[in-house]
Amino acid sequence: FLKWFTEADRKMDFSLMSGYSPVTVKSNDKDAITNAYSGDTSTQSGQIVLNSLLISAEDFANKTAYATKPFKGSKDVRSLIDSSLTDIIAADRAKVVENIANGMTREEATAQFTTDEYFDEWFNQLKTEVENLTK
Repeated sequence: FLKWFTEADRKMDFSLMSGYSPVTVKSNDKDAITNAYSGDTSTQSGQIVLNSLLISAEDFANKTAYATKPFKGSKDVRSLIDSSLTDIIAADRAKVVENIANGMTREEATAQFTTDEYFDEWFNQLKTEVENLTK
C-alpha cells in the first residue's frame, strides 16, 4: 500500500487535494507542484492554496527536518503524552474555574498550578509511565 500510495503522481494528487506537503524531496519541487496543481489560480483561495504548498516546499528544501525515531512502545508513548497533557489541562482548568467561582482571584486560583514543584510532580509521574511502557 505504501509503495502504491507514494508513487509520484498519486502522492502529488493526494498532497494537492488534502493540503499536506508531499513526502519526498522530488515531489517538493516548485515546478512539480505548480504543474500538478489543478486549482483555480484566478481566485484568491486557489492562489493561497498553491502559495502555501510552494512555501512549504521551499522550507523543506532549505531547512533541516526532524522526526522521532521509532522505538518499542513509541506509539503508546505518543498517545500517553498527548492524553497526559490534555487530561491535566482539563482538570487544572476545571479547578481554576471552580476556585474563581468560589471567590478567588485569577492569580490565587492558578497559583498552585504554576510552581516548579507542580510541574516536577507531573513530569516525574509521566516519566515513570513512559519508562513502564518502554520496558
